Amino acid sequence: MTYVMSDIHGYLNLFNSILRKVHFSDDDSLYVLGDVIDRGPDGIKILLKIMRSKNMFMVIGNHEYMMLQYFLGDKKDFFHALANWASNGCDPTIKQFKSYAESTQNRILRFVKNLPIEYRLEINGRKYILCHSQPAVSSFKKKPIMIFSYTNETEFSVWCRERIKDENFNNLTIIHGHTPVFNYDKYAQSENNIYFSSGEINVDCGCAVIDYLNNRYRGRLGCLRLEDMKEYYLENIKTNIKM
Repeated sequence: MTYVMSDIHGYLNLFNSILRKVHFSDDDSLYVLGDVIDRGPDGIKILLKIMRSKNMFMVIGNHEYMMLQYFLGDKKDFFHALANWASNGCDPTIKQFKSYAESTQNRILRFVKNLPIEYRLEINGRKYILCHSQPAVSSFKKKPIMIFSYTNETEFSVWCRERIKDENFNNLTIIHGHTPVFNYDKYAQSENNIYFSSGEINVDCGCAVIDYLNNRYRGRLGCLRLEDMKEYYLENIKTNIKM
């Protein structure tokens, strides 16, 4: 069976629990659509778990992209990279990353640097593009005028939220994360369900999003099985949120 999830954001407990819930085995495949780090406490451990697995596959997300900019980017842009990453919850990631030996740190950075921006699958006659936010093929070059300027295909693919119409995707379904479902759909907003529309599936159910007014987690972790479109969910019920 083939499973897809996204935006785990450091919650190794939820990641392990949902793998048990779907009875994930060596005969299955899991595609993680980026953003396994930051906000939650164990993003590096999740990266290492995926690195060790032979049947888990990952695309780069904007949080992994920020990690590379911080550790491997141009030194003259260091403070900008740090400010950008810090505003997106990097503290747990940096702390855990620095707890490992330099050899392990280097392996992690090599792994992240070599992550693809998309996978293409065909299951039961249906074709999919799996990416973090936006497929980059041709869309990057034909992007309309936007508030943000993207310098390369990877940056565009992990950050761009606007759905760009592209004839290359007419017979494909785009599966992505990046934007929690409750940000743009009234039904999903109340249910935190995986979002389905024509040509698009969003599997980011916002497991790291906090409702600060009520001091609780707003979302949950979602997982989709592509063979039969069965949905799986785990609530983020941790209560000791630091305000």
